[in-house]
Amino acid sequence: MTTDKNELSFSPAITKSQKIKIMLGAALLAILVNTIILKAAPLFQIKASSGGLFGVLRLYLGPFFNSAGLSSFWMAAHLPAPGSLSFWILFHTFIGLLMSIFYVYCFEKLLSWPGWRKGAIFSLIPWIINSAVVMPLLGKGFAASSAITPVGMIYFFIANASYGILLGYFYEKFCNLVKNRQ
Repeated sequence: MTTDKNELSFSPAITKSQKIKIMLGAALLAILVNTIILKAAPLFQIKASSGGLFGVLRLYLGPFFNSAGLSSFWMAAHLPAPGSLSFWILFHTFIGLLMSIFYVYCFEKLLSWPGWRKGAIFSLIPWIINSAVVMPLLGKGFAASSAITPVGMIYFFIANASYGILLGYFYEKFCNLVKNRQ
């Protein structure tokens, strides 16, 4: 019996709400592992780059937030103080979720590789932006080379890659689970 090429590629469609739930689940798992890796760096006496994007936003948009009264509102509402661990986790999670939206809706369909490999390639995008734009804007050089050791730079690269690899892996696995249930 022969099979049509189109017959092999047919699979049940995933609804928009399922796609969002799958994306959130995959992203939160990837963010959790990435956060643990970044926060564990001091346990290994490694100084790794973290918080660079917030540093750039604070440097360039801080005066605007202050003059617009947003900083006063934030503090009056008793929200986590910028620089606190709670704020870092919220900001880190928010950025990770934004990155997952970009991955799922813009990047994931570009490559026909396994999810973990797509995620590994995807992880290079934020790493390059952080290394070539964010860290130099903070005066830390490419990949924070003037602020951390090569070991710290490699550690940050691995933490960043873990996010992408896990996001791609779990997104693909969760999609397959949903498709197989239909």
